[in-house]
Amino acid sequence: MVNNEVYVNKLEFIENYFYEHYEDDFFYVVLHSLFNCISDNELKLLYFQNAKGNPILKKTIESYIVKRTINEPKRQFENIAKTLLNLYPEQDYKIQVTTRTFLTQFIRTLSKKTIRHYFDLLIHSERKYDRHRANEVADLIWSDEIEGYLTDNFYNYKDEYSLLPLIKNLEESKLCVLIENYWTKDFPSPRLKNSIIKKIAKLESDYYSFLKERDVSFYIQVLYLKKIKITENEIKQLLEAVTDENKFYLIWNIGMTGDWKQTVKYIDMLNSKKEIMNS
Repeated sequence: MVNNEVYVNKLEFIENYFYEHYEDDFFYVVLHSLFNCISDNELKLLYFQNAKGNPILKKTIESYIVKRTINEPKRQFENIAKTLLNLYPEQDYKIQVTTRTFLTQFIRTLSKKTIRHYFDLLIHSERKYDRHRANEVADLIWSDEIEGYLTDNFYNYKDEYSLLPLIKNLEESKLCVLIENYWTKDFPSPRLKNSIIKKIAKLESDYYSFLKERDVSFYIQVLYLKKIKITENEIKQLLEAVTDENKFYLIWNIGMTGDWKQTVKYIDMLNSKKEIMNS
């Protein structure tokens, strides 16, 4: 237990300074200097007791914590984080949002035990922004159990935020098996599709063969990343597989390979097919 009386003079001094010098120049610089001279326990008491009814002082302490986390990562403010996490379930929605926003700024610098507490509080929430914040620290505490929670959330919500940590952390083959059932023209976004393609390109063709029929542009991108030359027969198959509108988008994808002959050959084949249809 912390003896509050040990700190009372320092904390009273800071609180009094706040009220007496609030409009002074360099006011915040002085406060941050004083914060540097007190321990984490003292800062915790200042935050939860002295600043309880003083939102400006509270925000100043939060600003200090974030800045010190960036510039002095050894000072981790575990005490404040642990207290906030313990209080979190009992708080109303507005305070929970404020707490989550504050902790998000430095949670990745804290101990794995504290990060896991944060993750467990948020990952099962019905609120998507809670889940998103949990996703952002999953890589720091990755395990089969964490993977299971994230996979369940993706199956339940099928949104990109649930997919992001899986793209980042799953093994390539697992990611391919997962996404094959959900990949469409519209999902996920092109940005995430590119991230997936770059990750799975090293796999054997059986893993990504579904792209050939479902999203041929990204199939070509895999071939490009693997430095596999597209044959004339494959180009003909691709022409048959895509809509007329998407045939022209293939020019750009084949051009990505840097193969002049193949790109021109594709354009010739496309124009020939168009002339036959118009005749």
